[in-house]
Amino acid sequence: MLLDVGSGSQPHPELDVGCDLYFSAHLEGGIVAFTDNFVICDAHNLPFRTKAFSKVTCRHVMEHLKEPRICFIELKRVAHSGEIEVPRLIYEELLCGFPYHQWTFIKKKGKLYFRKPNKMKINNSTIIPLGWATHKITLHKKFSWLVMSIRRIPIFNLKYRW
Repeated sequence: MLLDVGSGSQPHPELDVGCDLYFSAHLEGGIVAFTDNFVICDAHNLPFRTKAFSKVTCRHVMEHLKEPRICFIELKRVAHSGEIEVPRLIYEELLCGFPYHQWTFIKKKGKLYFRKPNKMKINNSTIIPLGWATHKITLHKKFSWLVMSIRRIPIFNLKYRW
């Protein structure tokens, strides 16, 4: 059985159970795609038994969380194997740095590391130079579909599996 944590408006096509924090995914451009087995819950405290799933996916969620380390522990607890997908550093800090993302991720020697994103301050306002401009474009409905499509290109994403 596959659990998709943060399934939102673009759930994993093979999910058996989906979960998300909200009913709406306004930042991702849509309403949560409900399945028969959908649970509203926090990724920091998943309401499932230990090893209840054979696999868990968590795509483009970790960068939003207050404590990604706690979520990672929960993901490993509820499933035998899993996959996390997050934006690559180049995407996050240069191309399209979403201001509501709390973390950037890198993978070194098979391990996943995270840190606060590099942001600049101008007149006490936090900005992300190029990423901020790109983000502003994504807020326009005419272009949001394009950025969401680009975001799914593999070179802009980092996958970590266990």
